[in-house]
Amino acid sequence: MKTVVLDTNVFLSAIIFGGNPRHILDLIIEKKLINISSPEILLETSRKLKEKFNWSKEQIEITIKNIALYSRIVYPKNKINIVKKR
Repeated sequence: MKTVVLDTNVFLSAIIFGGNPRHILDLIIEKKLINISSPEILLETSRKLKEKFNWSKEQIEITIKNIALYSRIVYPKNKINIVKKR
């Protein structure tokens, strides 16, 4: 089975707009893909749902719990910063 790592933008697109990101999320729910996530990705997703889309705390909690339910949560020991600041 293929493994993917969905970032915050993919989660937001899947949840809010649908399309191909939603199809990927559906494949994860159907256990046709394995999603790897981290507390940092879940936290960033919850912040964006509140700040950009004005979701309630309850909506966010349910959504993040569901994402975590269908994800393998990892706790990275090292943080890599690949993108150079200009």
